[in-house]
Amino acid sequence: MQMRQHVCLGVRHADVARRLLDAAADEMDCELEICNHSHMGYYDMGMTDEEFLALFEQGRIHPHDFPHEAHIRAAWLLAREPDGYERLAAGIRAIAVRAGKPEKFHETITRAWFELVADAETLVPELYDRALLSRFYSAERLASGRERWVEPDLAPLRLDSVRV
Repeated sequence: MQMRQHVCLGVRHADVARRLLDAAADEMDCELEICNHSHMGYYDMGMTDEEFLALFEQGRIHPHDFPHEAHIRAAWLLAREPDGYERLAAGIRAIAVRAGKPEKFHETITRAWFELVADAETLVPELYDRALLSRFYSAERLASGRERWVEPDLAPLRLDSVRV
């Protein structure tokens, strides 16, 4: 089977690509050299951190190509920068505007994720759990924080408070 060509799949995970192409897992991994990590989407395969961050800050990432995993990656790359949160928020706001939904930007959600990522020593699996904020915020409290930062009401905003 000759599949060693440049292929761009508009799917989020290697498992989805396998199902869509009806290919065996070992064929796909071998022939296309797909990294099968649940936190890696097609948007970042082969893209360096510097390239990803440049595209993010230049506003060159399409909104559909910016899932939760990309939010985490951008936060991780900016977490140790003095103006990291401001740069992250500006980039996410710009993506929301390009998507035609500027009202989707949520101050508390963005900052809470940034704080959790900044608290992490490594990119731990909990950070890829989209429901993670529900361990810290009640739905009502989180909803009240769209325009301004609100502190969590269920637990301190630290990863060690969710580990068993």
